[in-house]
Parts: sequence; C-alpha cells; structure tokens
Amino acid sequence: MPTFPTELTDEIIAWIPVVCDRFSEMYRALLSCSLVCSAWLPASRHHLFREIHIDRSARYDLLVSRVLHSEKMRINLLSVRTVTIMHPGSPALNCRPFVLEFAGHLPNVTLMHFLYGGVEVFLSHPRSFVAISRFSSIQKLMINTDEFPSFGALRRTLTLLPSLADLTLWRPSWPDPPADLSPHLSHGASIVPRPALLSVNVRWGTDAPDRRRAQQFIAWLSETATSSSLLDLQATIDSTPGHQIGCMATFGLSLFRFGRVLRRLEIDVGESRDLPGQSISSSVFSHP
Repeated sequence: MPTFPTELTDEIIAWIPVVCDRFSEMYRALLSCSLVCSAWLPASRHHLFREIHIDRSARYDLLVSRVLHSEKMRINLLSVRTVTIMHPGSPALNCRPFVLEFAGHLPNVTLMHFLYGGVEVFLSHPRSFVAISRFSSIQKLMINTDEFPSFGALRRTLTLLPSLADLTLWRPSWPDPPADLSPHLSHGASIVPRPALLSVNVRWGTDAPDRRRAQQFIAWLSETATSSSLLDLQATIDSTPGHQIGCMATFGLSLFRFGRVLRRLEIDVGESRDLPGQSISSSVFSHP
C-alpha cells in the first residue's frame, strides 16, 4: 500500500490550526488525525498540545494525572504555546494549584489567557506568587472580565512575569478603591524594572468604581518602566446610552505619561449623542 512521505503529512496536519475557525473544530480534526496511524501521531499531538483550554475541574485533573504525572506524556507540555483558563460555574477549579503544579513544566508558553474566573484558579493557592516567575516565557497576558483579590495581586502578577511585553485588560476588577485616590500610587514601583510593557490594551466601564480602578491602574503603570518602553496604547471605555463620560475622565491624566516612545495611541475621544454607545476613536502614529 503506497504511503505519503512523513514530511508531507506533517505539513498538512500543521495547516489544521490555520484553517479551523474554532478551537473545538481544530481539536476534533487533530484528534481524528492522531487516530489514523502511528506515523500521524507525533505531528497531531504536537499541534493538539499547542493550545490548552482548562474550563472545568475534570479536564484539569486529566491533564495532571495523564500528562503532567506521566513520564511518557509529559514531554508534550513542551509543545504548549497558549494556555486559556476559565471556569464559569465551576468553583471546584479554585482548589487546583495550577501555578504550583505546572511551574517549570510549560517552558515555551508565550500567551496566557484568563477569563470568567480564570485568575481565581491561577492565584488560588496561598503560595502561587512564589512560583509565578517560573512562567518566564510568557510574553502576552490577556485578562477578560475577571476579579483579583486585591490591586496588589494584579501588581505582583505583572511584575513577576519577567518576559511580559503585551497586556490586555478588559473590565478586570478588585475591591473598590477609595473614592479619594492618592496621587502617588506606585507603591515603590518606580524603582523596579518590571513590567516594561510594549503594548497595553485596557477597557473599563464608566461607573464610579470602574473609573477609580482604571485610574489606580494607569497611575501605577505610569510610574513603572512601562512609561519609557510602551509603543502601543489602546484605552477603551464601555459607555452606556445617555452617559457622556469620556476616556480621560475614566483613565485620568496619567495617560499623558506614556508619550516618551509611544508610536500608536488609540483612545475614545468622544461619544455621539445621536448614536448612543458609539464613540470616535483617535489613532496617533509616529515613526522613529
């Protein structure tokens, strides 16, 4: 029976993540390929492990028992590039010490994505912060609609990731800051070299607590090394119909501190009274 060269089938399998629009579709296709024959298994596994989604306790437990604790399967963790953690309606995931168990075992992960409770899983163990720095290859962190136990927990997470360059924060929250924020919110951040971000994309709402969180975060970040390293800044507000609160009122004057080497700035500069909820975006480009 004639067979195709391994190089050809490996190349075909490598295109599956490119052409599949959804993760579930890609996963099923790669899983089917892995079952065709032993020659297709290595390439299929490599791409199956490039992206890991943890959304329930059963999936997490299988990953630990059948991969992390297996000498034969653990090598596949070297293929992981993206980890997504979410647990809508699955509070049991909070008991899983992800950071402690996987620290040092995901050396090639470049993107970490938390949404709908993923941060709680990531920081659930009291000693999580001790091991965060061992995720030294993470370059991009995305946090979507998630809650931190404190603003300090967010600060420590960002400063302990040594390679972090790209940050997306969409409606993160933590206990409501005081209404009268101190103008000095760095907590010593100006004397530490991290984070030194290249790209920041932040989105908050326009209610009073969200504005205070946005201003607290931007004021702190502006006093870190990011103030002299940031190239791309996007600041967006989720305004509700009838509210005319702009970007500067939401994020505060600390936005001006990022102008040293900034090449791209995109902010909401106004809202249309005729089209509630829509805004005009202003982009400023500069070239060295």
